[in-house]
Parts: sequence; structure tokens; C-alpha cells
Amino acid sequence: ISEGRVADTQAKIERVLSLSYETFINSAYLKQGRADEFTVKPPGQRKQLLAEILNLDVWGEYEERVKQRQTAVEKEIYKLSQDLQRADDELARLPAYERTLGEARAGRDAAIAEYERADQAFREVELLRERMKGLRGQLQQAEARVRGVDDDLRRVAGEREGVLERIRRWQVALDQREEIEAGFAALERARAEMDLLNAKLSSMVDLNDRKNRAEAAIAAERHRIESAVEVARTRLSALRAAADATDAQVKLVQVRGRLAQIAAASDRHEAAITLRLKLAEELSGIKSCNDGLHKEMKGMKARMDGLDRVGAICPGCGRELTDADRTRQRDEWYARGKAKGDEHRANDARLKKASEDRARLDAEIDALAAEKRGLSALERDESMLAEKCRVAAEAAAALAAAQVDFDAAAALATEQAYALQARADLRQVEAELVELGYDSAVHDRLRKVTLPSLQLFDARRKEAERAEASLQAERLAESSLAAQLGLLQERRADEQRALEALRVQAAETEAGLVNAGAVQSALIAAQAAQQEWQRRYGVASQQVQACRSMQEMAARMRVEAAALQRRGALLDELRAACGRNGVPAMIIESALPELEASANELLGRMTNGRMNVRFDTQRLSQKGEAIETLEIRIADEVGERAYELFSGGEAFRINFAVRIALSRMLARRAGAALRTLFIDEGFGTQDAQGRERLVEAIKAIESDFDRVFVITHIDELKDAFPARIEVTKSTRGSGARVI
Repeated sequence: ISEGRVADTQAKIERVLSLSYETFINSAYLKQGRADEFTVKPPGQRKQLLAEILNLDVWGEYEERVKQRQTAVEKEIYKLSQDLQRADDELARLPAYERTLGEARAGRDAAIAEYERADQAFREVELLRERMKGLRGQLQQAEARVRGVDDDLRRVAGEREGVLERIRRWQVALDQREEIEAGFAALERARAEMDLLNAKLSSMVDLNDRKNRAEAAIAAERHRIESAVEVARTRLSALRAAADATDAQVKLVQVRGRLAQIAAASDRHEAAITLRLKLAEELSGIKSCNDGLHKEMKGMKARMDGLDRVGAICPGCGRELTDADRTRQRDEWYARGKAKGDEHRANDARLKKASEDRARLDAEIDALAAEKRGLSALERDESMLAEKCRVAAEAAAALAAAQVDFDAAAALATEQAYALQARADLRQVEAELVELGYDSAVHDRLRKVTLPSLQLFDARRKEAERAEASLQAERLAESSLAAQLGLLQERRADEQRALEALRVQAAETEAGLVNAGAVQSALIAAQAAQQEWQRRYGVASQQVQACRSMQEMAARMRVEAAALQRRGALLDELRAACGRNGVPAMIIESALPELEASANELLGRMTNGRMNVRFDTQRLSQKGEAIETLEIRIADEVGERAYELFSGGEAFRINFAVRIALSRMLARRAGAALRTLFIDEGFGTQDAQGRERLVEAIKAIESDFDRVFVITHIDELKDAFPARIEVTKSTRGSGARVI
């Protein structure tokens, strides 16, 4: 159930268990040293914890929800009152709104007439603008045609210049024909030599590949043999080290001797435990006998004191005793009391000796137990040392064979008698490389210098061949382009004249648009005035209509406000019922008798009915008024006393009974997520009889829980329960086992 933060994990635990940590340690968990957690709390905190155990927090949620509804109702009432006030104020303004509506209607009609006049003038200006727009389009088209003719003139002139350049280049190529043929022949010879050197390079690559494979095979075999030598050397060293087990044999003898001593100590430990149990039974018998003797002696003393009263009656015949009878009876009872006293003192002496013997046995048992705790470590040491001796014997037996393996591997590595076929292949490849005679310097010079310098003759030869076929065609193309230039120049003159005529028309139309800005401004002003009067008319009309609608709305709001007042009164009553002094207080009152009866049942079982508790939920203040509280009243055979006046053992029984009663109530709660009880120590304040009664009380309530966990260090309590989780601590840490 872990979350990202500690606070989130704590919140999730409280959601799953439906209780807080404070309630947990005051009910389901009797924490060590804090058994009085609930008893010593202030009454108000006790009552809050009891409310959480009874799952009364939900009533707080109910009360909060009622408060929220009350707040919502109060807000609605306040809003309605404000709305009614605003409605009354607005209705008082209705005559003024009606006068404003008449003024706005007259102004709106005048503004509409003015806007229609300005709109007619603006339409005439718009016709001129449309004509000007058309002329601008025609001008753009005429200018585009002129630019197009100019582009064609530049394009044709450029093409003619390109043709003339190619005619000059073809002529130059024809003039250098002999030089080009000589250079091309040299290029062909260089290419043939390059092909030969490429073939040699390919052969050399294959030979180098064979050489690398042979060298790799030799290196791999050498590495394998060297690895085998190293493995043999490592194994030989390890066997020599493992064969030396002198220290292990000596330690093994010592450990086995110590194990024998612990086995003997274990027998003494069991005998000491048996003897201690007998002493415990003897101590219990002596204490019981002395208790009986003490009661008999108290009775005799009381009867002897009764003899001194005037008119004492004989217990046998019922007649009044004389002085002689009283003297004789006193002497007889004194002798019997002295015999009982002698027996009591003798028992005290036996009790003291038995206690000393038990203390001596306890010390002996603890010492023997300490010796037994080292048994498992010694057994592991014995197993480890025995294994080490066995491994040493096996290593000594394998040492001679390992030496032979190492010598053989070392000899093979020294003589280099390995990879014979690979060595033969390497010699053959080296001879073939010498015979091939490949010169990398010549190859590089041919590739980087000679061929690049002659490469241009390949292109020049092709260009010379094209020159003869292309020269006549280029001359015909040049004549055609010269004719196109003449036609384009005539077309440009015509387009320029049409462009000038359009510019004259545009200038005349532009002069008619000089006052267009003033006409447009007048239209905008008339439109704004019309919109403003229309807005005023709409606002005034809406205000009049809103006032007339508000009369009906105000009547409905008054009816709604009365209904909300009645609902607020009902919510006040509901809030009181959900509050601390309402239903939750009634539930606590009804649950306390069950809690009190459960606590007194356990307390009576643990004290033979001597003690009881009572819960008070109200007390009177100094003014005589009843105050809600949760007081715990405790009484025994002497009477009611404050909690602080009881002994430590009595206080623990009181705390235990109250806390167990709370735990039982928590376990029986509807929908309880935790039906488990934890009791952490707290038995140290009890004598043997008190502990027995505590165990009886725990067993009596175990059916109320799914699980009951009791944590204790007292050996006498370990066998009192059917199942046990025993935790032991050693030098290696703590361990647990289920018994």
C-alpha cells in the first residue's frame, strides 16, 4: 500500500482501516508502556476517540452538509432581497424611461433621412471609382504587353548571340584537328597501361588476402597454445595451494572437540530446566501453604482479642466464659498459634532456599543456553573444514597429472611446431608477390597525373566531330533569329502608342475623384448618427419593456423568499440533530452500557469481582449546568478512588479491561476493516496469579477477533497460547520461526 510520500501512505492506511493512528493505539493496539493511553486522556479526547470507534464521524459530515445547505439558502435569501430592492428601484424609473423613448424615436427618423441623402452622393462617386479601376487594369495589361515584347527582344537577341558563339567555337575546333588527334592517341596508350596495372593490383589484393589468412591462422594457433600453457600453469598453482590443508585439519579437530562439549552442555541444560520446573511447583505450594497459615493465625488472634471483652461466649457450648475459662482458652489458642507460626517461619526458610536455588538454576540455564546458541555456527565451521580437507586430498592426487600437462604444452610453444600448413602457404604467397612485380608509385602517377592531363582530348575530339555537322545548321539559325528581332521591334512601337492613350483617359477620370473623400466622410458621419439614435431607441425601448416585466418577477421573488425562510428554519433543526449534542450523543449514551459491561466482565474476571468501572457522560459545572464529558469512575471493595491511587498492577488491569472493551467494540463495528487485537507487553507489573488471570481474560475474548497477537518476553506466558512466533537475536541479526 506504499505511496509516493509518507503523508500519502498514512492517509491511505486511514482510508483502508477507517480509523486514525490515535484511535488505533487507544483501541486495537495496546502499545508497550502506553496501556493507560485512553484512561489518562482528558474526557473530551476520550469522547472523541469513542465517537470514531463508533463510526460517528459520518454525523460530522452530515452536519457539514447541512451547514453548506444553510449557507446556500442564506445566499439565495440575500440574493433575492438584493434583487427585490433593485427591482423596486428600477420600477420607480419607468416614467423617465418612457420620455426618453419618445425623444429617441424622433431623433432616429431624422437620422435615417440624412443617411439616405449621403448614400446617393456616395453611389455616384463609386461609379467613377469602378471606371478608374477598369482603366488601371487596362493600363496594367498594356504595360505587361510592352514588358513581354521587351522580354522577347532580349531572349531572341540572347539566342542569336549564343548561335554566333557556337559558330566561332566550331570553327576553332576544326582549326585544331591534328593536335587533338595526337593527344587522343596518347590518352588511349595511357588507358591500356592503366588496365594492366589494375589487373596486377587485383592479383596483389588476392595474394595479400591469402597472406593475411595464413598469418591469422598462425597467430590463432599460437594464441591457443599459449592459452593452454597459461591454463595448465594456473591449474598447477591452484592444485599446489589446495593440497596444503594442515591448518584446516588442526582446526577441524578443535571444532569437533567443541561440538562434543556443547552436546554435553545441552544434556545439562535440559536437566536444569526440569529441576527449575520442580522448584517453581515447590515455591507455589509453599506460598499457598503460608497464605493459609497467615489467615488461620489472623483468625486465632481475632478470637483471642474477643476473649478480653466482657461477656465473651464459648464457641462450643454458647455459655458465657469465666476468667478461668478465658485463661485456659487463650493458652490453648496461643499454643496452636505458636505452632502455626513455627510452621510459617519454617516455610519462609524453605521458600528463601528454594528461591536462591531457582536463581542459581536460572543463571546456569542462561549460561548453558548461551553455549547452545553457538552450535549452528560451529556445525557450519565443521562442514566447511571437512570439505576443505576433502578438496585438499583430491588436489594432491591430481597434482602429478597436471605437471605432465603443463610440461607438454610448454614444449610445444617453445619449438613452434604448430600451424605447419599455414606456414607453407605464407612462404608460397610471398614468392608470388615478388614475381608479380606490381609498382604502386607508377600506378598512382598514371592515375593522378597522366590520365587527368590527357582526359580533355576525349571531349575535344568529340567536339571536333560535332563541329563539321553543326556549323551549317547554326548559320541558318542565326539568319532566322535576325529576322525575328526586326518584327519584335515593330510590335513594341505599336504597344507603346496604345499605352500612352490609356494614360490620358486615366488622368481625366482621376480628376473627377478629387471630392470622393469628403463624400465618404459625410456618409460615415450620417451612418454613425443613425446607429447612435437607433442604439438610444433600442436601449430606451428595452428599459421600458424590462420595467414592465419586472413587476411580475418581483411578485414571484417575494413568494420564493418566503419559501426559503421556511426551509432555513427546517435546516436549523436538522443541524442541531446532527451536531455533537444530537444523535451522536444519543448513540454514545446507548453504547456506554455495553462498553461498561464488557470492561467490568474482564475486570471482575481478573480481580475476583473486587473492582469495577463506571462511565459518566455528564457533570455539573460551577454554575450548576450540565456539561458533556466522559469520566471514568473506578471502585473496589474499599470504595471509589482516583485512578492515580491504585497500584501499578491494579492500574494495568483497569487499563487492560477498558482497552479490550474498546477493541471488542471496534471489531463488532459495522463494516469494520480491522478485527485484530495487538497486546504489546505490560505483564511485568503482575504477579503470577495476575498473569494467569490476564491470560484467562485474553482467551475469553478471543472469539470476538479474527486474530489476537500478544508480544511478551516472559517465559511463563509462552506456553499459554496455542500458536507462537518466536524471535531470536544473534550476532548475524534477528530471525523468526512459527511454533
